[in-house]
Amino acid sequence: MDVGGTSDPYVKCNLIPGNPKATKLKTPRKECDLNPIFNEKLAYHGIFESDINSKMVRLTVLDYDRMTTNDMIGVTTVPLVGLVPQQKHLYREILKEPEEEKDDASSMIGERGRIQISLHYQANKELKVTIVRCSMLMVPGSDTLPNPMVKVNIKPSLKRNIFKRKTDIMKKTSNPEFGPKAKFTYDISNIDIESDDRCLEVTVWDCTGLKRHSYIGGIVLGKESGGTARSHWLDALSSCGHRVTRWHMLEEEESRTIGESSSVELTDQVPGPEPAGL
Repeated sequence: MDVGGTSDPYVKCNLIPGNPKATKLKTPRKECDLNPIFNEKLAYHGIFESDINSKMVRLTVLDYDRMTTNDMIGVTTVPLVGLVPQQKHLYREILKEPEEEKDDASSMIGERGRIQISLHYQANKELKVTIVRCSMLMVPGSDTLPNPMVKVNIKPSLKRNIFKRKTDIMKKTSNPEFGPKAKFTYDISNIDIESDDRCLEVTVWDCTGLKRHSYIGGIVLGKESGGTARSHWLDALSSCGHRVTRWHMLEEEESRTIGESSSVELTDQVPGPEPAGL
C-alpha cells in the first residue's frame, strides 16, 4: 500500500506448472483504488485436455510502484480440472499471503509452446498453409521473451528450397499472431501430395540477431506422423475445398524421423475454430 493508504493494483496471471514468462498475462492497473473492479478477459490459446487435468491458474495481485519493485498484495490459485469447453465458471477466492513464486523446472522439460496451423487443400492442385498463431513459446535456457519466426517446408521436394517459406519476425512475445502475411500458397501440381512420404515441416525459431536463430520447437504433419499431426494432415487431404485448423504441441527435437512425431489430442476436435480461451 502506498503512502497515504492508497494502492495502484493490477492482477498478474500465470499457468502453473509452467514457464512464468511464457504464460504471463496481466490486467491494466487501477489508479488509487482499494476496491478495484477489473472486468478484464485474459485468454490462453491452444489449451489441451492434458492442461485441464494438470495445470492451475495462479492469480497474483500487485501494487504498482513507479520508483521501486512492485509490491505483492496477495495470491490465489484455481485448478483447471473440471472446466467444460464453452462454459463459464465463476470463482470467489480469498487472497493469501504472498510467497516467493516457484516453478517446478522438471515439469517444464519438453514444453516448448503450441502452434495453430490451418490447411486448405484445393482441387486445382494448390495447398494453402496459414500459420495462425503460437502460444506460450519458451526458449530453452533463456529467461527473456523470444523474437519468434516460423519456417514452413514441404518435404521431400524436387528442387532444393522450392517449398521453403517463413513468416515475419515478431518482437518480444511468447504469444505471436502472424496475420495475413503468414498465408502461403503452394503449387503442388508437380508432386503427389498424398504420397506416404510427403509431409509438411513447421519449425519455430527465436531470432536474436541478424544471423542467429535458436530452435524453439517444431511439428511434422504427414501420413507417417502420429497423433493429431497425422489426423490433421489426413483430414485436410480428405476435406478438399475446406479449411482445417488445429493446434499442435511443439516438439523439442530439431532432427527426427517422421514416424517419431507425436502430439496430444485437443479438448475440442472440431476442425476450424480454436479452443476457447480461459
